[in-house]
Amino acid sequence: MKKIRSCLSSAILFVLIAGGLFSSTNGYANDPIKKYLKQSIPTAWSNDSLFEAQLPIEDQWWQTFEDATLDSLMSIAFENSNNVLIAAKRITAAKAQMRGAYGGLFPQIELNGGWQRERVSKSTNPVSPLFEAGYAANLSATWELDIFGQIWQKARAQGSLYNASKAEYYGVMVSLASNLASAYFNLRSYQELLAVTQSNITSQESILKITQVRYDTGLASELDVAQAKSIYYNTKSQLNPILAAIDSYINSIAVLLGVYPSQIRASLSAVASYPQVVHLIPVNLPAGIITQRPDIISSLNQVQAEAALLGASRADWFPTFLLTGSIGFSAPEMKHLFEKNSQTWQIAPAMKWTIFSGGQRREAYVAQRAALDEAILQFNQNVLTAFQDVETAMSSYKNSVKEINDLNTVVNQGKVTLNLSLELYKEGLSQFQDVLSSQQSLLSYESSLVNAKNKTLQSLIQLYQSLGGGWVENPKIKMKY
Repeated sequence: MKKIRSCLSSAILFVLIAGGLFSSTNGYANDPIKKYLKQSIPTAWSNDSLFEAQLPIEDQWWQTFEDATLDSLMSIAFENSNNVLIAAKRITAAKAQMRGAYGGLFPQIELNGGWQRERVSKSTNPVSPLFEAGYAANLSATWELDIFGQIWQKARAQGSLYNASKAEYYGVMVSLASNLASAYFNLRSYQELLAVTQSNITSQESILKITQVRYDTGLASELDVAQAKSIYYNTKSQLNPILAAIDSYINSIAVLLGVYPSQIRASLSAVASYPQVVHLIPVNLPAGIITQRPDIISSLNQVQAEAALLGASRADWFPTFLLTGSIGFSAPEMKHLFEKNSQTWQIAPAMKWTIFSGGQRREAYVAQRAALDEAILQFNQNVLTAFQDVETAMSSYKNSVKEINDLNTVVNQGKVTLNLSLELYKEGLSQFQDVLSSQQSLLSYESSLVNAKNKTLQSLIQLYQSLGGGWVENPKIKMKY
């Protein structure tokens, strides 16, 4: 027993020393982002006064819109969304695989016991008893000593994949939040467009009545009445596509929430006020904000996983050391099983070294090296794409805000033009065509303003999404995994 304990102690000490040497010489750099980036991230955005570089993005950015309905929808979605639940299950699976991989660093221990009865051939051994019986119980262990870090590297790879799955979970949350906010504001936009269209229908109906009265009194031609009706009914025909779009977005929101449309239709059918579309956005500096994007975090962990697997592939060139042993008891009768003389033990160190494999190990290493290079290139491409997404969203938001300011002026002038043309027409000082043109223009201007507001909100959502949505690992946010 002393010899067994001595051998095991020496083996454990050797593994710990080797593991320490391995971790000190093959660990990742303190800043893996700088290690794998081909070129540095710029230190400033191409922004203007709408953006500031002081504070980090809020975790729950949708609350800046101060819309209680949107806040409630977000809460339901995060609790109920099937995509979120699926991502959480993937984390659970990745965590189990990581723990299983680290389990390879420890010995595998088995407990065996049994009884055996055997009839002996008297022809081959006439002096032995006719029947033989025996009892046995033993504890056996097999331990692959990870001297060159093969198991450790594979376990680290699984750890990186586990971190990647968490980042993908955050990515699902970012996508869910942005898709829900986008569908919600599209819904509100069409509801506002519905209100604008109905308002114009009311105005056109009033003008139609004026034209009919003037025709009845001989002050207007039948053509004026026909044109007024044409404008009126054409505007009414635009209601059906708008109502269909409203139903479509309610259905989309229901899918994102993981509920049926009938469960939310009543609460979303009520028209709500449009949120403030002009915000001062805290975008921070690129180097500090881009790297919190879930896809960048996931991509970086994929690189680290491939790097660890490359280390494991390199370790395949070295020998494998196994330590097996057992201790137990064996006796022909149960009453003698645990006596000192019935004790058995075995220890069997072994070494296996594949010195020729037909080039398989070399090609496996080359393939893994290529996989790592591919992951690094993909990581760099993702960083460039992320930077482009932010810059594009900032530019779109900035120009959409300017478009709203211009369209507000256009709409006000369109209302003035319609009122003046109608007054001149009633006084017989202008043609009815001027009124028709003013009606059509005003509807077009107001519709464009609604679309511009929605485009601004969509650009703002895209900006929050491209910045990562604030879903860094934060103890204030309760995740499901």
